[in-house]
Amino acid sequence: MQIIAQRQQSGLTVKEFCAQQDIPIKQYYYWQHKLRIHFAPAQAPETKKEEVPTLVPLSAAIPVQDSLIVQCGAVFPGSDGAYF
Repeated sequence: MQIIAQRQQSGLTVKEFCAQQDIPIKQYYYWQHKLRIHFAPAQAPETKKEEVPTLVPLSAAIPVQDSLIVQCGAVFPGSDGAYF
């Protein structure tokens, strides 16, 4: 696969080199792909780390003293529910 090395040494883009050498661009990339597969080091398959939930003891929980008031339309907190 001297073509790949020649292209790299030429300093030309793949498009320019292929046009100059009368090589289809798809063919060039096919050869390049084959070389990468052949010379690439064997990679171990990635293993997913199993997620384990973290349990927080209740004694570590922080008590909350806040409250939330929701207002809807013209009904206000403390209104007489029987009226509506």
